[in-house]
Amino acid sequence: MAVFAFDLLDDREAHDRAKPFQIDLLTERFVAAIRWMRRQPGLGALPMGLFAIHTGAAAAIRAAAIEHDVVRAVVCRGGRPDLAGDQGLDCEASVLYVVGGRDDRLLGINADSLIRFGGRRRLEIIEQANHFFEEPGALEAVTALAASWFLEHLVRSGTMVAEVHIKRAYDPPSPEDGRRILIDRLWPRGVSKKRAHLDLWLKEVAPSAQLRRWFGHRPERWLEFRARYREELRSNPAVGDLTQAVASGPITLVYGAKDRQHNDAVVLAEHLTTVLGAAGGSHGSFT
Repeated sequence: MAVFAFDLLDDREAHDRAKPFQIDLLTERFVAAIRWMRRQPGLGALPMGLFAIHTGAAAAIRAAAIEHDVVRAVVCRGGRPDLAGDQGLDCEASVLYVVGGRDDRLLGINADSLIRFGGRRRLEIIEQANHFFEEPGALEAVTALAASWFLEHLVRSGTMVAEVHIKRAYDPPSPEDGRRILIDRLWPRGVSKKRAHLDLWLKEVAPSAQLRRWFGHRPERWLEFRARYREELRSNPAVGDLTQAVASGPITLVYGAKDRQHNDAVVLAEHLTTVLGAAGGSHGSFT
């Protein structure tokens, strides 16, 4: 895996208010960067994902259409996908739009783009976030969504793709869930065994009671919780039961928390995909 971060405009150009809206120019620079990366030793064969904000999102979508043989995924944060124009229809990559719940203008623009462009696209809303995602935990939520999107669409194997899904216990089950595994230490309140439709309750893989009480589902503690829980998982033998379950087909980690972005299932799914990727024979993706 490699990460290459760059600006589409230099310092002088960034002060020109017209430049960020010159989508042709931004697209040319995105494409140039992609082609430069493909020439680098060890990078040419890797699938690529693009992350962009504001008007750069339109350029990323256009660049993905041009370099369709290598760009598999795009994430647009607070973006303007509408500015991609008709060229956006040629984008075959999987595209994720991430918008703040308090950014009414961009919510409308991205929702319209979702309908217009169709294909493998999804809209995720970060509740209480504004256009700049300045609220506590907002950028961390974007990071988690982007990481999950890239893992899902970039991490592939010639032998097997291990599917790890996450879903609230209160959401209806579906055939695509595969084996449904409850990973909370406590049973979700108000959910019957019949409604939960579980194949396994693996409470041993949940965060320790001490860590769970400390976190309390507070977004401002999310990054620290994520790091502590990952540390617990590294020495937890119950993780082995999950990796064995994945080997036989898709699994869904079922959880009860209200917050869909800051919960133990998100961390556990990330950890599983990392473990599966490091194993060499298989790779994981989660949704």
